[in-house]
Amino acid sequence: MTVTAIRTVILYVAVTAAMRLMGKRQIGQLNPAELVVALLIADLAAVPMQDVDLPLLQGLLPIAVLISLEVLLSFAALHSPLLARLLAGSPVCVIRAGKMQLRQMKRLRMSAEDVCEQLRQQGVFDVAEVESAFIESGGQMSLFLRPGARTVCRDDLRGIRPEEKPLLPVLCDGHPVVWGMQACGLTRRQVMAILADEGTRPAQVLLLLADGAGRYQLIRREDTV
Repeated sequence: MTVTAIRTVILYVAVTAAMRLMGKRQIGQLNPAELVVALLIADLAAVPMQDVDLPLLQGLLPIAVLISLEVLLSFAALHSPLLARLLAGSPVCVIRAGKMQLRQMKRLRMSAEDVCEQLRQQGVFDVAEVESAFIESGGQMSLFLRPGARTVCRDDLRGIRPEEKPLLPVLCDGHPVVWGMQACGLTRRQVMAILADEGTRPAQVLLLLADGAGRYQLIRREDTV
């Protein structure tokens, strides 16, 4: 009994430390690769916890290997947009200008009711009120409402017309964000033209946001601390 309790405590500490190393995401925010690692860790920890005849190291070693692999891939994905897309995928636009994008929904195997359910969870009951909605890599929906559907703010009362399109990332860590450029209707040449106007190079850019209608926000690496 005592041995079982000690093994359980050791495995609990090991699994908790492993999840901490994976970052501060909730389960619903894990990308596919992280979710697979989390499920495998749970399965590996359960076996030596139940079978006291199995050496504890046989449960801890695979967990350590999985976490090491996850950390290495995470660091590699920071420097390789292609690897990052392979591991986590890219956001997919399912609503644009109040209309469902059936081709994109088919890619995700989502029905119209699935999309409406996620809208209702965010307090939106009319698709026409949505300017754009994206299914993120973790499965959550993020949306941008049309000006007439948003809550009245001080700028509205002052007669300042709200912008009709959201700013989306088109350049991140010096690398093009393909889905962002496609959603904004921008080409790489147009993104490079923005950088030329700002007198900067891709390697100097931490984040470039744009809406395809002329608005953009540039954050250089030297602007951060």
